[in-house]
Amino acid sequence: MKFLEKDNEWYFRYWESEDGEIGIAVEKMLFNRVRIQVLHKDMGSEYPQWVIEEYPTYKLELVYTLVFEIMKSLEAVEVESGREWWKVFEVLPPRVKKYLEDDHEDDDYVKRRNGILEDIERIKIKNQSNGK
Repeated sequence: MKFLEKDNEWYFRYWESEDGEIGIAVEKMLFNRVRIQVLHKDMGSEYPQWVIEEYPTYKLELVYTLVFEIMKSLEAVEVESGREWWKVFEVLPPRVKKYLEDDHEDDDYVKRRNGILEDIERIKIKNQSNGK
């Protein structure tokens, strides 16, 4: 999956996959916080708008390093549509801390990630039983 930078009225910086199904957005927020969001398209959407994962930070120097890491992790991923968001989530850098700059993992975010990975396994089993 390759990404092209595009203009988006809602985000400071925005990249979209060539097929338009996945987006990576950098959003400026209050109090100098920045949020990186990985987005997917739902049927009928003009552009990706549903969040797969987000990474907040107060340290601007961490933003583009992570954006390029996300792009690199998604190079080999192929999705037929944005509804296959779990293929993207599985290869994203794990979000296990509240903010990128935090020193220690947060148990709540670790549990959240593990719960999502369990849901993904159920989705895969369901899709296999449906012949997909």
